[in-house]
Amino acid sequence: RFWYVWSPYAEGWIAPEALTPVLGEDEARSYHEPARFVVAQADRVPLWTDRQGGTILGEVRLGGRLPLLGEEEGLLRVVAPGPAGLRTAWVRRADAVSVGFPVLSFDRLVARAFSLLNSPYGWGDVGDNRDCSRLIMDLFGAFGVELPRNTWHQAQAGARRVEVGSMDEPAKARAIQEAASRGIVLLHMPGHIMLYLGRDGDRLFAFHQFSGYLVPCEGGGETMKRVNRAVVTSLELGRGSSRKS
Repeated sequence: RFWYVWSPYAEGWIAPEALTPVLGEDEARSYHEPARFVVAQADRVPLWTDRQGGTILGEVRLGGRLPLLGEEEGLLRVVAPGPAGLRTAWVRRADAVSVGFPVLSFDRLVARAFSLLNSPYGWGDVGDNRDCSRLIMDLFGAFGVELPRNTWHQAQAGARRVEVGSMDEPAKARAIQEAASRGIVLLHMPGHIMLYLGRDGDRLFAFHQFSGYLVPCEGGGETMKRVNRAVVTSLELGRGSSRKS
């Protein structure tokens, strides 16, 4: 037996045993709209059963938010969901968490991104891994900026959009650099999205999570080079192939 469920960014079928029992209206509101909360600033932040440690109840991913009940001796007492409903859990203050959302800046966003370098790729989050849009969503979510789930909607969500498809390459580079002087830049192409990092000489660099890219072969044809992880690359990947750079 499966239930069809909806979340802010996805919908689909899930086994009911993976969910808490139905929450009352007040209980649900206090969980989703807490006065104070803790935000995971890294993957695999452990939740403990008691203040001395005990056993691990579960782990919180980057951007995960839990209501905060109190603080004591380097520990944070939070509310966490479980098979029997909502329960109290403990988070170590020394782990990668923040009370409330940190202020978003380019340097802080890049630091969070680099903490995920080489994390495995998973299209549609298969295997509990990330694809390109989930990576971007989680990075911004850690700072309280809620983005849509897929690349096209993320590309429409910015404060300012610049279409560069009809420009020549020098004009594209100038447009990207000019946008970067105003704020944080995401680079979108059909089916893929990246965080722009900056320029080194003639090459522009981005951080992204992706499966692979094409390389033209001598004598004709193309080879797919597999990446399948989160990496920093220049925008030269794929130059000369049918997919272009």
